[in-house]
Amino acid sequence: MGTASSLVNPGEVIEDTYGGGGGEACEIPVEVKPKARLLRSSFRRGPRVIGASFKSTASVDLEYAAEYERLKKEYEIFRVSKNNDIASMQKKEVKLDEENKRLRAELQALQKTYQKILREKESAVEAKYQAMERAATFEHDRDKVKRQFKIFRETKEKEIQDLLRAKRDLEAKFQRLQAQGIQVFDPGESDSDDNDTEVTVPGAQCDYWTGGALGSEPSMGSMMQLQHSFRGPEFAHSSIDVEGPFANVNRDDWDAAVASLLQVTPLFSQCLWSNTVRCYLINTKDTQTEVDVFLREYSPKLQKTCETLGYFFQVVHFPEECENYYAAVRKWEIEKSSLVILFMCSSFNSIQCSSLWEDCKEAFLNNTEAKPRIVYQKIDDESRSSDCIQQLMEEDPNKTNKPKIIEHNGEPEEGAYKTYCHVEQVIKQDLLGVEISDPEAKDDPAVQEDDDFGDVLWDVHDEQEQMEAFQHASQSTSELGFDKYYDRLNDLVAAPAPIPPLLISGGPGSGKSLLLSKWIQLQQKHSPNTLMLYHFVGKPMSTSSDPALIIKRLTLKLMQHSWSVSSFSMDPGKFLEEFPHWLEKLSSRYQGNIIIIIDSIDQIEQSEKHMKWLIDPLPVNVRVIVSVNVETCPQAWRLWPTLHLDPLNPKDVKSLINVECSSTNILLTKEQERKLERHCRSATTCNPLYVTLLAKILIWAGNMGNVTDVLQLCLQCQDTVSLYRLALHTVQEFLPAAKDKELMREILCLISVSHNGVSECELMELCAGLAWPVLTFLVHHLHKMVVLRYSCGLLQFQHLQAWEAVRLEYMQGGHNIVSEYREKLIQYFTTQLSRDRVTWRSADELTWLFQQQGEKQKLHRCLMNLFVSQNLYKRGHFAELLNYWQLVGKDKNSMATEYFDALKQYEKSCDGEEHMTCLADLYETLGRFLKDLGLHNQYGFALLRRRALQLEELTLGKDTSDNARTLNELGVLYYLQNNLETAEMFLKRSLEMRERVLGPDHPDCAQSLNNLAALYNEKKQYDKAEELYERALDIRRRALSPDHPSLAYTVKHLAVLYKRKGKLDRAAPLYELAVDIRQKSFGPKHPCVATALVNLAVLYCQMKKQVEALPLYERAMKIYEDSLGRMHPRVGETLKNLALLRYEEGDFEKAAQLYKRAMEIKEADTSVLGAKAPSGHSSSGGDTYSLRNTLPVNAFTE
Repeated sequence: MGTASSLVNPGEVIEDTYGGGGGEACEIPVEVKPKARLLRSSFRRGPRVIGASFKSTASVDLEYAAEYERLKKEYEIFRVSKNNDIASMQKKEVKLDEENKRLRAELQALQKTYQKILREKESAVEAKYQAMERAATFEHDRDKVKRQFKIFRETKEKEIQDLLRAKRDLEAKFQRLQAQGIQVFDPGESDSDDNDTEVTVPGAQCDYWTGGALGSEPSMGSMMQLQHSFRGPEFAHSSIDVEGPFANVNRDDWDAAVASLLQVTPLFSQCLWSNTVRCYLINTKDTQTEVDVFLREYSPKLQKTCETLGYFFQVVHFPEECENYYAAVRKWEIEKSSLVILFMCSSFNSIQCSSLWEDCKEAFLNNTEAKPRIVYQKIDDESRSSDCIQQLMEEDPNKTNKPKIIEHNGEPEEGAYKTYCHVEQVIKQDLLGVEISDPEAKDDPAVQEDDDFGDVLWDVHDEQEQMEAFQHASQSTSELGFDKYYDRLNDLVAAPAPIPPLLISGGPGSGKSLLLSKWIQLQQKHSPNTLMLYHFVGKPMSTSSDPALIIKRLTLKLMQHSWSVSSFSMDPGKFLEEFPHWLEKLSSRYQGNIIIIIDSIDQIEQSEKHMKWLIDPLPVNVRVIVSVNVETCPQAWRLWPTLHLDPLNPKDVKSLINVECSSTNILLTKEQERKLERHCRSATTCNPLYVTLLAKILIWAGNMGNVTDVLQLCLQCQDTVSLYRLALHTVQEFLPAAKDKELMREILCLISVSHNGVSECELMELCAGLAWPVLTFLVHHLHKMVVLRYSCGLLQFQHLQAWEAVRLEYMQGGHNIVSEYREKLIQYFTTQLSRDRVTWRSADELTWLFQQQGEKQKLHRCLMNLFVSQNLYKRGHFAELLNYWQLVGKDKNSMATEYFDALKQYEKSCDGEEHMTCLADLYETLGRFLKDLGLHNQYGFALLRRRALQLEELTLGKDTSDNARTLNELGVLYYLQNNLETAEMFLKRSLEMRERVLGPDHPDCAQSLNNLAALYNEKKQYDKAEELYERALDIRRRALSPDHPSLAYTVKHLAVLYKRKGKLDRAAPLYELAVDIRQKSFGPKHPCVATALVNLAVLYCQMKKQVEALPLYERAMKIYEDSLGRMHPRVGETLKNLALLRYEEGDFEKAAQLYKRAMEIKEADTSVLGAKAPSGHSSSGGDTYSLRNTLPVNAFTE
């Protein structure tokens, strides 16, 4: 072994062997001795030598010291080396950690990318498979239709050939028989009974002919009124036998008449401003006492009367000190008013009261809509008439609708009462169309004007809200360059089917609603045969955004225009399933296009789920247009054809601002126009709503005289919401008092947190210290600023941006401030319930507010108020009612049990006729509700029986016309329960009571006679039925006009009875009279006229008058084709009867042609409704319906 110096020389370095180049070199300064020799010297054993020399001991010590120094140096070298190794390893560890983190981050990013790509792949694959399935289904259906059509064509061609061969054989046989001198039997001589013959084939419904050979067909007598089965009393066809223009009209005829209207006819009085009866009061100082008494004593009564009928009532009155300050507002209120009442003294001087005289001229001389007006003139002792009133009467342009003048010379209280009586009569008769039959009962507050004509299919307030939404959306006069968009929409209508829905996209306020409403107007004008179904969705969580109500409303609109009427399920889960079927049904028979338009469809909750029918192939003549916000459009809909609304260009911006400003004589300077042009360059500032609002603010500033300052503030707003906040600031700063500013904040917050808005009369009660002039001033200017609008009498925000601006401006306190205002509304509507004022407003708002607040117990108590639930159900809010019950954790059975128990508890507290009537109505409503829940078999019959008992109790011991009508209802109810004997008893009692109270010649007695006759006809006691029908006909001929529909009803059924008994000579003049009545009532081209013509033609054929029957058939077929379409089943039935007539005349080729076309119509009808669908059409004009099977129970109640 060598020494250490042989391994490492002085000055050399030792390299680190652990890191492979990662360590540092260290210098070794000393030399190391051989280790073995030192150890042997240090540990040599042996006896110690005494007396050794000093020299040898010292040498040993030196060796120890040298060994120590050597070990110390070696340790130092080792320590330094290891420290260097540790430092190197730590640096490497840090570098490896950093590298590890980087690699982990990259791995996570790759994993996310992989998952995203995987999901996209799965979605694409799923979409591909769905598309493939739809394509395969479509191909399968198409091939199936092709095969069916091929088989049908070959079959019919073969049948035609067989018929022609049979014809030739029969003609040859006929000639041989005649040559042999044999008499041939004439099938026209066999007159079969039409009541006992039904032309059907076993296993099929309503087959036209029974055999394959024409020679074996039934005679004309058996073809008369196909499947005729007259059954049931007169009330089965009409819920009330009233003497009106549409009473007792056949169901199919009525549907055809409704279908001819194409558009929704406004059913609301034009004198009413948004479901509100607004009375504008004008008075002089001399009549202030009368006005104060009227407002204090009689205005609440009028309000209750209107609320009972479903309308708001508002008295508009400006004190004398406010007249000059609110000039523009007063003019606006007069324009909105339904009724103007002028209180003045006979000594009135127009010069002294100029502002009052201006109001009089505005109300009386500018009354272009002929609204009713009442003048209360207080007569002085000295003068008898006012020259001003005479002047108004002379200059009044409405010569036919003169104002009603009340002259009074007495106490102010008497004058106020006289005015109240006239106002109530005008409101009920002229404005709301309510008949007052009993003058003594009209002042009774207990009289309820709630008419119930069976199931209310939809809420009239929801329908009016849609009409007003359409009118509001189309109010703008600026087209905004919509011509290019109109062309695209027209191309959609003209494009070949099938095509997916058209998506109209754009930002908020881009003009989507305006475009759709303007285009709808153009379509209604230029394409009258196009059926337009539209729905405008309001703010989220409102009634207009409820998907169940939307689908139900569209379905019912389709049912209005459908010739076929079937039962309509109230189950929300079935709306989606039934709507495509109704759409397919109507489209197959409608002779024009059907366009369905849904505006702001993305505001519907879970729109993709509830609108799944949009992705299915639409019928050939159906087009669907929906508008969405480009930011919230569902992803699946983005693949549809899209029409995107671009922002306005500078030219349109300038044009829109100039149009708005010039309408109010506001002119902008060139410098201001240049500033606006530079400002309106981005997408948000070129938004149509932004530009419109900007113009409105400039108009306000122009009227105030500070356009420059306001324009500078407007230029700082870069979006619509910020501009709305500026508009709110502008109106608020204009208010003089701090209290008024706080009231404005409170009003807007209450509207914001409500369900559908708040009415003006509700705000007057909700906001303490709110005066009418302040409220109408705020509403007027916020309406001008496109912040608020009227919708069915409620104040709502015109746009979602205005709603958002109010939330940001006044409701920054979070959920607490929202909850505070909701609690205020809850307290108000709860108070209304405690006063027994269950209106549609309290039923709508209170339940929704409890739901939003999460107060399930209070919601449950509210639902247990039977009148709240009745109000919701009878207005068609069935789905909403079920959602509330699900929220409180109740299923259908427990809900039904609780309602039943509550109704029994209410029954214990009932006393008096009024409460018994309410109780009977509650039982009836609950019975319908349980039927819609599918629990009719468990509870329904018991509830119907209970209602009959309640109505029976009402009639004990009293002879009145109302009780006689109730007895008539009881007869109907027992008839529905198949208890004909009891029904006969009640109908007889009704007839006897009516004869005692009204006299034997009253038209109501004719109704009872008709009903009894129909009942005897059902029991096959034809002689009794004939006598009663003849008595009813005699009464109605003397009491009614010759063309009255009720007279036509009696004529028709008496004619049917004569025919059934074989008295054809007596039936013929009645059928002829029925034709004349229908022509006078409906016109010569109405389908019901064709029905009467067919009935008369059938009768002529039975009487062997085929020559007279032929033109009647041909005319009836022409009417059917023109009004219902060439493929309508009525046309098919007429063709078959006409074919048989031609056959009996010997024109076999013509008969075969007519028969072939009739079969084509039948096959088309069966392919849509299904092969087993029963036919609801006949030549009898509606006699084919079986009352107990096809009409709902509630169709018989008045």
